[in-house]
Amino acid sequence: MFKLIICCAVVVSMLTACDVKKEQLHEDTKNNIQNKIVSSLKAMDVRGPMTVGFNAQNQKVVVDAYITEEQKSQLIDKYGDDLIEVNISEIVSGLVGYVVRVENGKILVVDPNVQDYGAQGGEKFFYNASWYSNAPDEVKVGQKVEVKVIEGPITTQYPGDSTAEKVIIIPHINAGNAILLEEEAIRKAMASNEYQHSIAATDEWLPVIKGATYNEKTSMWTVNFTNKSTDQVISIPIEDEQ
Repeated sequence: MFKLIICCAVVVSMLTACDVKKEQLHEDTKNNIQNKIVSSLKAMDVRGPMTVGFNAQNQKVVVDAYITEEQKSQLIDKYGDDLIEVNISEIVSGLVGYVVRVENGKILVVDPNVQDYGAQGGEKFFYNASWYSNAPDEVKVGQKVEVKVIEGPITTQYPGDSTAEKVIIIPHINAGNAILLEEEAIRKAMASNEYQHSIAATDEWLPVIKGATYNEKTSMWTVNFTNKSTDQVISIPIEDEQ
């Protein structure tokens, strides 16, 4: 306040420099508060992604994080609702797809539906995929799952890498009197020599499970695979037996 009074008392030619200094002080204060809020969130042991930014329109620090109502109240009480806006993140669906790998306590899930970004200069054959930690031990390769995650910024790396809050195994209702489950037929196909020598199993490419169908008349499964860089589908026949 003392500096502000002095600035207002000097000649008009000095007002611009004073305003710049006040603006810089404002920026320094804003950044300091943001850093303090980040420290407070870390002390709360917040799970999942969180963002702390500044809304220039309402001049508030905006927080998005997966916290409780009590923790939200603690932040507002500490920093004031005139300075901070807190939004509680939710649990949302991250990805629905097949588990293609299980490694070191993580699962790799790939969406079987292709997306074409060729017209925008991107990949013509794109399959959404992500690694997830914190998956239950009972999740296996070949299962179709829905992974629930905490909403927030999405990583730009491919495949993605996130923490699963919940993994829902989607049951497959077999037609007729099939002995094998779809996931069992898929695992048998992936263990076959035909798969091992196919494009789907090439190390540098991402395997994509397109799904499996059962023919009751022949008692045979047909399991379809591809990879993320082609539209070529490999179909592997599997006998319906344990």
